[in-house]
Amino acid sequence: MKKHGLRHLRVHDLRHENATLMLKAGVNPKAMQKRLGHSNYSTTMDIYAKVLTETEQNAVRLLESSLESIVM
Repeated sequence: MKKHGLRHLRVHDLRHENATLMLKAGVNPKAMQKRLGHSNYSTTMDIYAKVLTETEQNAVRLLESSLESIVM
């Protein structure tokens, strides 16, 4: 990895990145829970709530921009 200028990644890092990308893509968190193998929905949300919050904030910004273009 050093030879190609890549940082060290653990399997857990790839799992976390997968979950983050799913949330950002709009995958239902309940479906994520099942895919990640979490026994409780709250476990998934406790770990990834920050990403979901950022995704929701981005959705609000996009909607505001869309509404502004209609009003103007």
